[in-house]
Amino acid sequence: MLRVAGVAKYICDNSDLFVDKNNVITACLLHDMGNLIKSKLETAPELFEPEGVDFWSEIKYRMIEKYDNDVHGATVAKIKEVCKTPEVVKIVEEASFDDIEKVASSGSMEAKLLEYADMRVGMFGIMPLAERFQDIHDRYVPNRFSKEELLNKQRAAEKIEREIFKLSSIRPSHVSNETVDGPLINDLLEFTVT
Repeated sequence: MLRVAGVAKYICDNSDLFVDKNNVITACLLHDMGNLIKSKLETAPELFEPEGVDFWSEIKYRMIEKYDNDVHGATVAKIKEVCKTPEVVKIVEEASFDDIEKVASSGSMEAKLLEYADMRVGMFGIMPLAERFQDIHDRYVPNRFSKEELLNKQRAAEKIEREIFKLSSIRPSHVSNETVDGPLINDLLEFTVT
């Protein structure tokens, strides 16, 4: 979530997008709060340190008890618990990978920026959009999406990318681990969610 917020902040700092940057960053920092529900903790146990897999398995169990398997619903509910800014909740509610085609065609710029930033971040770093979609293809086709569905989602993400960078002084290739990690992430560790 830090990298997603870092991507969004980097783009906002280098563009003329008319967005509330603080709301976008807050939405990015909180947008995956429910993802623990769908996590396979044993596949990458190093990501769950220092508490460990057993600790996070218990949290996951409690989240499933409370929210069933509704990842998006759990995310929105958790955000409402920690954030008192309704606009942030609205951004997260609007931005959903399952509805990326709708976001691309009629979503707010804040939702587009959250969706795009999220699409640029893989499990271990920032990736070009095409590589990220290959990663999604390898993980979710055919179990969650057909090839055609995923291709439509990729086209929607590319449309969002074109729209965002039309108003930016940077190009998509400038968004990288080198430009986002380090001081930018350290700044976000001090960011206050309101």
